Amino acid sequence: MPTKTEKIYCYVDETGQDTNGKLFIVVTVVCEKDNILLEEFLEQCEIKSKRHMIKWTKSKASFREQYLELISGQKLINKIYYGIYQDTKAYVDLTAIVIAQSLHIFAKNNKIKDFKATIIIDGLNKKESRSIRLILKRAGVGIEKVRGIKDEASALIRLADSIGGLLRDSIGGSRKMNEIAKKFVNKRIIKKL
Repeated sequence: MPTKTEKIYCYVDETGQDTNGKLFIVVTVVCEKDNILLEEFLEQCEIKSKRHMIKWTKSKASFREQYLELISGQKLINKIYYGIYQDTKAYVDLTAIVIAQSLHIFAKNNKIKDFKATIIIDGLNKKESRSIRLILKRAGVGIEKVRGIKDEASALIRLADSIGGLLRDSIGGSRKMNEIAKKFVNKRIIKKL
């Protein structure tokens, strides 16, 4: 009997291209379905924290901390993955590698044997989309579609942006963000690849 092909959604953001290769972080948020309830929860967290739809770097530190505190109460285990790289400019390749690893781990953790992924990446252009699609196919990822989107359009992309900002601030020496990042790792809210 053939296995049923499941749909998986992967929301991706990265940070660090402005460091000229010194630091590059890719974050993925993976969901089994187009998760409307999770989006609504995240939007409520944005409103309660006063962070709203503002990019991480443009929001106040107190709003960031409140947002992270609010999302830490949601069951996000085995949904958020990240890769941290230094001294490289292979941004597209590394983004694709993190996506492939995230999807395979998510599928394994959720006992999904066969899947097609819809991959939504912040700020993706057509050339990058073709490259990522090719790398993912070589990595054995079934692809429904790969498309770009702007931060403002999805609470899940904004979540990936927030986790990328959290990790970057933690690496940059923020004691508070380092504490939150450790808490997120220990609670298995985020997983390093």
